[in-house]
Amino acid sequence: EDAAVTGDAGMPVDVPAQTVAMLLNSLAMGAGGVSAHGQPAKGIWEDGHSRETRVVDRVFDACTPVLLRMPSESFNAQSISTIMNAYASADRWHLALFRRLGSMAVAMPVSTLALQPVAMIVNAYSRLMQQDHVVSAWDVEESDILLFQGMAHTAASLAKDIRHPQPSSARSVALIVNALAKVGVTEKHVFGELSGLLLRAQRADAASHVSGSDGSGSDLRYDAQAVSNI
Repeated sequence: EDAAVTGDAGMPVDVPAQTVAMLLNSLAMGAGGVSAHGQPAKGIWEDGHSRETRVVDRVFDACTPVLLRMPSESFNAQSISTIMNAYASADRWHLALFRRLGSMAVAMPVSTLALQPVAMIVNAYSRLMQQDHVVSAWDVEESDILLFQGMAHTAASLAKDIRHPQPSSARSVALIVNALAKVGVTEKHVFGELSGLLLRAQRADAASHVSGSDGSGSDLRYDAQAVSNI
């Protein structure tokens, strides 16, 4: 706590981005935020424990300028998505930070990304775009549009190449299509590739069950929120 809340002097810029990401994510979830999949997190503090709430506020405030100054090479897809999800879950909307992290994500080669981080990034950013007190219609910049367009094409490319989806793929696809629809990115080929991924997985599951084979199915995991998002 002492290192995190003393400001810039207590949080060196050379601290690994993933370390900061894990710290912020733990605080956001512990304080009762909303997870990437839209489910309320189980808070460890009651509303009356204002001291802990103030600590969370101060940690986020201390981390923000550090993250803005960190060199881009300190970040990878996992740390970017975790940080953005933590800020969104904690209802903290720092526009400059989101835009910096988003621009780094768009610039990453597709080979360094995976479906789940892409889902977390577009979900968090779409929620930012819904905060009228932070981003009005007049505040939208080209970088915001490019983030969604870039991540949409990345998601389509990833989905096209996935032959053995992970169980979490259904939730990731649900988050992506929901986030893109919210901001008006409705390119047919993107939705086609994402739906194609789910259909291939369903066919693999069906074939596995019919043949009685073990391990060839995808065992996609759907929940009510994923179905609703799709």
